[in-house]
Amino acid sequence: MSWRQFQFFEAIPIRDPNLGSESPLYSDPSLTATCATPDYLIISTNNSVIKFIDKDLKLIKSFTAYEKGWSITFIRYIEGTNFFTTVAERQGQPSILKLWSIEKIITKQPDKVNDSSYHSIVHIKNGSNSYPITSFTFSSNFSILAFGFANGNVVLVRGDILRDRGSSQTIAYRSQDPITGLELVANNNYDPLLYITSTSKILSVPTTGGNNNRVEKWLEKSKGADLGTVDIDGDQLIVGRTEGIVFYDTNGSSYTIALDLPKRLIHKFGKYIVIVTTNNTTSSSLVLNGYSEPTKIIIANIEQKLISFSYTISSTVSDIFSLWNDIFLLSSDGILYRFHEKELQEQLNIVVKRDLYPVAIELAQNNIDDQVVLDIKRKFGDYLYSRNETTEAMDQYIDTLSLGKTSEIIKKFKDSKEVSNLARFLEEMLKQGLCTKEHVTLLLCTYCKLKDIEKLNSFIDKYDQETNELVKVEFDLEVVVELCRETKFLQQASKLAQNSGYSSLAVDILLRDLRDAPAAIQYIKTLPINETLRILVEYARLLLESIPNATTALLIDVFTGKYKPEASTSNTLLGEEKTDTPVLLQSYKAFVNYMSTAASTITASSSEDDLQNGDLNGSEPTYQPPKPRVIFPSFVNRPNEFVIFLEACAVTYDAFEGNEKDKADILNTLYELYLTLGTNEEKEEDREAWETKAIELAKSDPKLIDPTSILLISNIFDFNDGQILAREGPGFEIDLFRSCVASGDVEGAIDTLQKYGDNEPELYPLALMFYTSSENIFEKVGEEKFKFVLDKIKKDRILSPLEIIQALSVNKIATIELLKDYILEFVETEKKEIEINEKLIDSYRQEANKKKTEIHKLESSPKTIQPNKCDSCSNKLDSETVHFMCSHSYHKHCLAEVDKCPKCTPARETVRNIREGQRIIGERNDLFNATLEDTDNRFKVVTDFFGKGAMDHANYVISNEE
Repeated sequence: MSWRQFQFFEAIPIRDPNLGSESPLYSDPSLTATCATPDYLIISTNNSVIKFIDKDLKLIKSFTAYEKGWSITFIRYIEGTNFFTTVAERQGQPSILKLWSIEKIITKQPDKVNDSSYHSIVHIKNGSNSYPITSFTFSSNFSILAFGFANGNVVLVRGDILRDRGSSQTIAYRSQDPITGLELVANNNYDPLLYITSTSKILSVPTTGGNNNRVEKWLEKSKGADLGTVDIDGDQLIVGRTEGIVFYDTNGSSYTIALDLPKRLIHKFGKYIVIVTTNNTTSSSLVLNGYSEPTKIIIANIEQKLISFSYTISSTVSDIFSLWNDIFLLSSDGILYRFHEKELQEQLNIVVKRDLYPVAIELAQNNIDDQVVLDIKRKFGDYLYSRNETTEAMDQYIDTLSLGKTSEIIKKFKDSKEVSNLARFLEEMLKQGLCTKEHVTLLLCTYCKLKDIEKLNSFIDKYDQETNELVKVEFDLEVVVELCRETKFLQQASKLAQNSGYSSLAVDILLRDLRDAPAAIQYIKTLPINETLRILVEYARLLLESIPNATTALLIDVFTGKYKPEASTSNTLLGEEKTDTPVLLQSYKAFVNYMSTAASTITASSSEDDLQNGDLNGSEPTYQPPKPRVIFPSFVNRPNEFVIFLEACAVTYDAFEGNEKDKADILNTLYELYLTLGTNEEKEEDREAWETKAIELAKSDPKLIDPTSILLISNIFDFNDGQILAREGPGFEIDLFRSCVASGDVEGAIDTLQKYGDNEPELYPLALMFYTSSENIFEKVGEEKFKFVLDKIKKDRILSPLEIIQALSVNKIATIELLKDYILEFVETEKKEIEINEKLIDSYRQEANKKKTEIHKLESSPKTIQPNKCDSCSNKLDSETVHFMCSHSYHKHCLAEVDKCPKCTPARETVRNIREGQRIIGERNDLFNATLEDTDNRFKVVTDFFGKGAMDHANYVISNEE
């Protein structure tokens, strides 16, 4: 027998408490039948005495159930009721079945229970009644009873016996072989089927009234069953044979569980089958009560294919029954054996000690807490690992992930030869959401070490941010990418960086490792504008070296507001050069024509004219273009692409209403670039072409192009036309006027003054001195133009009278006669201002004296107030009136605050706020100093701050310091 054997039960021999007395219980050698009920053990003896034994194995009731001469051969309890039945036999007479009420028997006095105390009675007839009953069974409601006889007949009794309403009998089956077993089973809402076993056959018959000996199904025609080796399990018939245990169902199907040992008796108990067999070691048998062969009891677990218990007794077995959740076995020597199943945890401990972990797992599943099952599996994994069965051990560890302690398992499988098992473990952790950042990192590293490109690609695809499938998964991207680079999984490294949002790292791999600049450009074009700009600032130089035209086009899109992220990428860049000698383009116009011819979709506009006019194809940009200067360093050694980029920025600049300083920066840089390219040209006509473009650029927008910068750049490149043009621009008016003075060009000086005088007031003092520098010049200028200059200086207060006199006193050309009218007018004006100021001072003094007098009266003399109306509601004043010193009176209920006059308070608050503001400003020395630095009229600033109390505060500070 190959089944594993354990001792999951404990055997408790129970000796008869009345052993040796005149009234033994189950040790009575005349005992004929036993029966187990939920509360009692019922036994009978050959004199038809029935005894009730309680759980303490004490006799609590006994009575005689039949007349003298009858022997009880069967006692059966009817499940779910309070009844039990007995079958008694007597040679030559019909067998008698009696139905008894347990409750009535227990509650009646002993002398009141006798053979007529039954509930109902049935006489079973079988021909001459000369053959004993070998088997007896009944349906769950006790409406169908079946009796098997030694002559091969099966008698079927039908009726409402529980209610004592009569019954009928019929022969359900006839054969020549003794009947060894009968079992009734349900039959899909029809009358139950009856399993019949004889010594040579097994079959099923219907239980309908007139079946005429009809066989429903032949289950076995050549094999039968021994007496006591038949039981029922649900709707399956169990037959015990030497070779195994056979299960039959109502459809005629069968299967066998191999268990090679002789079977004298079998008994179904839950998932167990109790088997009574012989002990093979007959040489060591004890001789007791005339029996020389010991008996072996096997309890087999038919679900797990285990021998759950094995026990040997020295006598034969007379009966087996289940009682009080235990198995009881009555031996022929009168000893009652109780087999009690040990607790499941104790059974598991027994199995685990023998390292039979699969058995323990099978026992624990569905029968105990899941945590216990997981603990067993974890121990099983440790056991397998110790035997170097690492793959099988990992299977167990994976099943027990919920127990934690994953770091211990990872350490066990850190060796390179166990990387595949470690990968499986980490994959399951990731699947169950148990992975930390370090775990995911380690998983990806295992893929790299295993060179498992398929799994690595699968992870990358799932980790795509667009699918949002594993977005929450984190890992150390730098470590994984570095390992991918080492193992030459460059595409995967780039894709990981892309999916993780590390765009800079992704571009770095594409450019430096894969050297795939077109792919880098296409990837960059899928990014948001901020990310695209950051990448271009970092990698534009490398991109320009590899694919200048495509990179230039992208830079133009980004810095002119035309960039829009693409939904998908492509492996081919249209318009990019395919040879080692790329096309050299020298203007934005040529660039647009070339890209259009190449069918490129890089630019956003539809035509060259639209581009030249700064049109954005009718759509407003979704972002403010960045300042072009941030990308200037990327164009080192790429002057032609730089020209194209700057021209594109200049063309589209006006569409964004950007900072004029930025455009000026573009134009000045472009001007310098033109001259640089022109200097590098060997042919005269090519150099002149660049210089012509520079002059046209300088003239195109003189308001934005800085003349100083143009002059400086032109000097550096020795470009005379540029120097001349720069001096004619704004900001050089004084230089131009001085040039006229130095050359004695009076007409030029007059024209310069008339042209630029309004924008440059400093020209008038220079003109005043120049006009009076010599008599010849004064004559050419004329007195009228001289007075015009003098009047302009006086009107705009460019110079003070003293400064004018000092300027003209340098030479003798400007006489007193020439300045008489100007001086008289100035003196008269000053005199009037003095008179006006004196009047104002006198007026302020009188008003101040008046206010002082009023204040003195208020402080020294009482003031009589006799109003008759409220100044708020204009109604007549009543007794509750509030008067103020300002002569205003109010009803008390018309006032929000009784200590403030509503009419005078705003004015007082205004004065108070003005004084507070003056005090604060007066204390701000930093504001005073800053104002002095920013103004041309410092005297006015000093007087303003003096009027606001600044000097008073200064005196206070000084006095404190002293």
